[in-house]
Amino acid sequence: MIRKTSLISAVLLTLILFAASNSIFSSAQAGSTALSWNAPNKLGVNGSNSLSWDPPSKLGVNAKFFDDRISPTSSAVFWYGQLDATRNHTDVRIGYSPNEIQLYLNVFDKWLFYDESANLNDFENWDSVSVYIRPAGSNTSYKFQSQLHHWQSADGYRVASKNTGGGYVQDGSISFDSSVVWYGTAPNTDATDDRGWYTKLNIPYSSLGVGQPANGDVWEMALVTHDRDNTAGSTINSQTWPPSVDLNNPDTWGELRFGRRTQSPQTGTPSGTVSLRHGVNGAIVPDTHVGGGANCGVDHDPDFFNGWSTHNFPNVTQINIQNQMNVEDWPCFSKYFVSFDLGAIPAGQTIISAELKMYMFGNAGPPGEAGGSTLQVVTLDQGWNESSANWQNSPSVIEQIAETWVDPINNTNNFADPAIEVSWDVATAVDAAHLAGETLNLGIYAADWDLHSGKYFYSSDAPDDYHRPILTITYGTADPSSTPVPTQTPTPVPTATPIVPFVPTDFIYLPMVTR
Repeated sequence: MIRKTSLISAVLLTLILFAASNSIFSSAQAGSTALSWNAPNKLGVNGSNSLSWDPPSKLGVNAKFFDDRISPTSSAVFWYGQLDATRNHTDVRIGYSPNEIQLYLNVFDKWLFYDESANLNDFENWDSVSVYIRPAGSNTSYKFQSQLHHWQSADGYRVASKNTGGGYVQDGSISFDSSVVWYGTAPNTDATDDRGWYTKLNIPYSSLGVGQPANGDVWEMALVTHDRDNTAGSTINSQTWPPSVDLNNPDTWGELRFGRRTQSPQTGTPSGTVSLRHGVNGAIVPDTHVGGGANCGVDHDPDFFNGWSTHNFPNVTQINIQNQMNVEDWPCFSKYFVSFDLGAIPAGQTIISAELKMYMFGNAGPPGEAGGSTLQVVTLDQGWNESSANWQNSPSVIEQIAETWVDPINNTNNFADPAIEVSWDVATAVDAAHLAGETLNLGIYAADWDLHSGKYFYSSDAPDDYHRPILTITYGTADPSSTPVPTQTPTPVPTATPIVPFVPTDFIYLPMVTR
């Protein structure tokens, strides 16, 4: 376990903030409207509610709907940007409600610098983020900016602009809310390293001149993470989503889609079943995790910005899926990738159902202190190589396919024997990949808030093949009146050979300040 010395006041502040956050977000409920859409062919992230629209023609992100308060712990999650000493990676969480859009942008950043003079015309030369939005059918695009700051009020570190055709002009009548949390020694210090920061933006529809978007609406959106790493202000390239974007041309932006398509089709006349599990009946199912792995990237402690993002984990038998709102703990974050060759499905067949199962044996944290997680399955824009995959070269998200709530084990040693089966309905992803004649590339990540969020699973390289991930596909002729397949819940399954579990890993917090 990695331990970092922290100030008592910082720990207390962290606990207070986390406790408050748990009480704030416990009442948020996701919407349940169910619709259907065609498979996207570009990057995107999907929320958990289901919609209907034409296939996307460019990169996109699918916001998740909440009836009331938007919860970052189950908002749709995706990522962009490189990570090293001079480049910043950003994790993004996005959700929407009847009144507003909410984004959290968690920035991994070695040096934190903000403008103490709060010059509204100079945001992009300091640590800040820009969110560009153009509502559907509108000729006006908007830019919302939030800059890192220290003890000052956030009022002086947010600015909105709009572009009606002649360029972006600041407009004080456009209201939105923002807040910032930073982690490290202190901003504006050349001599010492920091760890990162995040900003939350709440953008009312009224500030965009529109009402609540309907399920299935598609707007344009682009994101930029600006960076400054010293007092002198050396030039550093910004990181953008989508990666190739003309910020003055909304037609090049990504799509902000409202909701997630259903698992479709779900019923029909079966003609066969295929089960894909590594090493069984000749199946090859490569998988890996990237990021901090099992031990919070301890090999790169204390300079995690040098080597952590390019660390590779070939042929690991156990994997970790972990995220937190505390971006200072990013060395513990871990994403999971798995690929399935669908060549065993006969041509011309429709996917009736497809279920991904994995086997969880443990979780992070001392016994009794871990919380549950919503684990999100996404499709990825490209394949990857198990011998070279890492955080830096990770594929990007195309679409969020499914999510499943996973409870912690929380017994005396945080170890489950028998292992716990966790499953996701991935029919839409399998159907889209099968129709395109492509390999199915999936990722699993989370949008957790709390410490001790890691969930430990057996991988495709587990010695006992029964514990390896398995994709079970039923194909045949679809019934036009098909209805959604119920979400599967984790259930215990037998295990043949217990495997030594991970040692729980987490960080103790360094100082942080919120404004």
